Amino acid sequence: MKKHGHFFNSEIPAIVKGGTPVLKCVERYGLYLLDEVEAPFNFAAVKTSPRPGVSIATPKTWHRRVGHLYEIWRLALVV
Repeated sequence: MKKHGHFFNSEIPAIVKGGTPVLKCVERYGLYLLDEVEAPFNFAAVKTSPRPGVSIATPKTWHRRVGHLYEIWRLALVV
């Protein structure tokens, strides 16, 4: 956000650009949250890549990478 000139102003509270509020925030539970009613759809821009997001890994490789996360989580509860 800073790179594009957007900053958080806690006095308003809002995300501002050039001193002008562009997105209001609300304080809840001690945190500032974006006001979803006020948020324009294009504010949270998605960075795109010139390359497609396609993995060359096989299903077997992905299974080895993340296939047994539940067992690791269960083991952490026991330890």
